[in-house]
Amino acid sequence: MKTNHSNNKQTVEDLLKRLPKIQDKRSKQEILRNIEKEFQTIDDDTRPRKRKKLWIPVVATFCSIIVLLVVARSLDFDLIQRNNSSMDIAINESATEREYSSELPENDVIENNSVANSADRLLTDDSLSPFKNINEDTFSYSVEYIQKDNTIYTAWLVEDLSYIIPISLIDSEGLVTNLDDYYMKLDQFVQPETYGLRNLQLEKLDIQLDSAPNELEVIFNDTYPVTASSNHLQSFRKLISYMFRPYGYEKLKVSGNHPFVEKLSEHNMLSLMELQPVAYKKFQSSDKETTWLIPIEKGHISSFEEALTEMTLNESANEVLATVPNDAQIEVETKEDSVRAMIRSELLGNNQGTVTMIEAILMTAKSYGYDKVDLDIGYNRVGKYDLTKELTVPIQVNPIPIQ
Repeated sequence: MKTNHSNNKQTVEDLLKRLPKIQDKRSKQEILRNIEKEFQTIDDDTRPRKRKKLWIPVVATFCSIIVLLVVARSLDFDLIQRNNSSMDIAINESATEREYSSELPENDVIENNSVANSADRLLTDDSLSPFKNINEDTFSYSVEYIQKDNTIYTAWLVEDLSYIIPISLIDSEGLVTNLDDYYMKLDQFVQPETYGLRNLQLEKLDIQLDSAPNELEVIFNDTYPVTASSNHLQSFRKLISYMFRPYGYEKLKVSGNHPFVEKLSEHNMLSLMELQPVAYKKFQSSDKETTWLIPIEKGHISSFEEALTEMTLNESANEVLATVPNDAQIEVETKEDSVRAMIRSELLGNNQGTVTMIEAILMTAKSYGYDKVDLDIGYNRVGKYDLTKELTVPIQVNPIPIQ
């Protein structure tokens, strides 16, 4: 291929001459600075840059704040829930009786701390304080099963004459041969002032037990120091009935020169009272240590179950207290000669209060004519009582051994 270089060059020169004239009025120094600046810019643009990630700490801080807010709200909600739950429980417990499951543990005894804590929550009066006593070595018992022939039945009054306390004198050595002699010495076996009781001084009467079949004769002398008031007449008849009905006596014969004789005859009190079904509570004089089971007669008590409910209540007299916890849930099934009682309460366990409750229930069942009691209280054993089988009602109540 052939090229004409001279023609090409000429053409270029002609074209350059035709271009418009360009004139730069800047100084040389200014043009130099601009050129240097352009080179500096090119260097900066081509150099690798390490960008600072400023958004990371900002986002991390924001997330932390969000997490803290969520946790705080959760804690507040949980606290509110707990407070509301606690408030609901407190309201429910104060407004209604506690409901307990019928399937309590089948263990023999309650944990010590559980008993103490339960007692602290539910105790409202002195009648429940024995449920704190879980020391089996100190348990006291108020009934006995000693042979009946060795028993001298007595009865005593509380100070205001409103209640009678039956007390069984136990001649464990079998020395009882003449009951009359024992009733002539009652004040030697039971000192009323020691136990906070009152005596109608029956030991100053001549009591004849063999005057006639089923008949008791009481001879008053003119020095008998008890006035024949209406209260004393009623109390005397009750005392005599509690003392001698267990032997089978039904009739009362009185003689002697004393207003008692005339007024007993006048008021048709010449028969021993039939012992009515009763609810057994407990009596303890405020300044004495001994606790007695005491029969409570109430006209509205018509069944064994009603008697158990009555036993959850204190009497107006401060010294006569309940024997069944006031929170107890009670169910009763009766048979011909036995009764089954299911009782649920937080206070029940291997403690003195439960022992006293068991014995009070046994004596109450006895007064209703039952021979055996099947107790289901959620425990297999309490004190000396094996609750896996039926319990026989006691022979004696409030026993005192004599020599």
